[in-house]
Amino acid sequence: MRFALGAGMAYIAYIAAVDAQLGAFEAWLAAIAGFLITLSLSLLGPFRRAIHATAETAKWAIIAGAAFGALWLVMNPGAL
Repeated sequence: MRFALGAGMAYIAYIAAVDAQLGAFEAWLAAIAGFLITLSLSLLGPFRRAIHATAETAKWAIIAGAAFGALWLVMNPGAL
């Protein structure tokens, strides 16, 4: 979860750098900095709890999605 959050923030930093018309090198530096800062902040207590809550929510959303998908396949046998 922390890696996904860091990757998302790196993408946002890269898009912001390109939009600000920085060079390619500066855009990559912004992306790397965004990734590392996000990973560093995610080690602090309040951010850790928020990331844990997000991971738990994502876990249950995946389980619910799989269950609803299986139920839909059982109710519609000709769908495959």
